[in-house]
Amino acid sequence: MMMMMMMMIMMMMMIMMMMMMMMMMMMMMMMMMMMMMMMMMMMMMMMMMMMMMMMMMMVMMMVMMMDGDDDDDDDDDDDDDDDDDDDDDADDADDDDADDDDADADGAGDGDDADDDDDDAADDDDDDEEEEEGGGGEEEEEEEKEEE
Repeated sequence: MMMMMMMMIMMMMMIMMMMMMMMMMMMMMMMMMMMMMMMMMMMMMMMMMMMMMMMMMMVMMMVMMMDGDDDDDDDDDDDDDDDDDDDDDADDADDDDADDDDADADGAGDGDDADDDDDDAADDDDDDEEEEEGGGGEEEEEEEKEEE
C-alpha cells in the first residue's frame, strides 16, 4: 500500500515536473519568438529608416542638380535686367535732350541774355554821366583856386 502511494506521488511529481518543464519550454519559446519578432521589427524599422534616408538623399541630390540649372536661369534673368536698364537709360537721355531743346526753342535763355546786355549798357551810360559831372566839378574847383 505504501509503495503504491509512493509511486503515485512520484508519478504526480513527475507529471508536475513535466508540466513545469513544458511550461518553461513554452515560455522560453514564446520569449524567443517575441525576441525574434522584436528583432525582426527592429530590422524592418532599420531597413525602413535606411530606405527613407536613401530617398531623402536622392531628393537632395535632385534638388542640388536642379539648383545648378536655376543658377543658369538666374544668369539669363540678369542679362534681361541689364537690357531693360539700358533701355531705361536711353529713354532718360532722350527725355533730357527733348527738355533742353524745348527750353532753347522758347528763347528763355536768349531773352535773359538780351536783358542783361541792356542793363549793362544802361549802367555804363550812368557811370559815364557821373564821371563827366564829377570831372567837371573838380575842374571848377581848380579854376577857383587859381583865381585866388
